[in-house]
Amino acid sequence: FDYQTHPLIAPKEGALNATQVKELVQYAQRYHVTLLPEQQAFGHLHHVLKNEIYQDIAELPHGHVLTPTKPESYQLVKDLYGELIPLFPGPYFHIGADETDELGRGQTKALADEIGLGSVYMEHLRKVAEIVKPYHKRLMFWGDIAVKYPELIKVLPKDVIAVPWGYGPRASFDAAIKPFKDAGLDVVVAP
Repeated sequence: FDYQTHPLIAPKEGALNATQVKELVQYAQRYHVTLLPEQQAFGHLHHVLKNEIYQDIAELPHGHVLTPTKPESYQLVKDLYGELIPLFPGPYFHIGADETDELGRGQTKALADEIGLGSVYMEHLRKVAEIVKPYHKRLMFWGDIAVKYPELIKVLPKDVIAVPWGYGPRASFDAAIKPFKDAGLDVVVAP
């Protein structure tokens, strides 16, 4: 997306602008389709964090993960979501939050050592949920990291939606779904 508050994030020639998003939303509505946007708020942020201007909020230098230890990280999320979320009238907004392998290996190491990696992760999800709340959207997140900490899932707001996923067939997907259901969360399974 062609963010006006953070123009370095996407190349102009390869990014949708607000006018184009509005056109897509209107087109989809004609066919009874609701577009569900996703803007990462944790992992998968290399193309943002590779820029020197964002180095203070990267877990590792030029890494892929946003550090949850800095208020500036949450200001970035607020800025991005403030531009993107209002363009989509649907009831959902996906924050990603998967592939956070760098978490606890850089700026968050001391905090993770103190309270545990799972607690750091869940607290970040809670903070991002607070950012999304004023937009009256149900926050969705990929479930592959949170499911590793089933005892902590219950701290998440009950209106968030876990999206467990997998790349291949298994005899059972209960281990990826049940911890979220046991914590009282809604689940949308992504094959």
